[in-house]
Amino acid sequence: MAGGMRFSTKRAYMWWLIGFFGCLGFHRFYMGKSATGFLWLCTGGLLGFGAIYDLCTLPFQVRGHNVRHG
Repeated sequence: MAGGMRFSTKRAYMWWLIGFFGCLGFHRFYMGKSATGFLWLCTGGLLGFGAIYDLCTLPFQVRGHNVRHG
């Protein structure tokens, strides 16, 4: 999905919620971050700490990707 696609903060948070509050990494797969998505999936979002980090920084991650990939 990464390519030139623009991401939505609402959709990223939707995937975060569906993925057991970020612990399954679905939001990372949505953002095209497959390596960390797999890491989140295997470790429960880095034992929940990564999921909480993403909860706070997801809008910045989405914005940064959209700026970098036009």
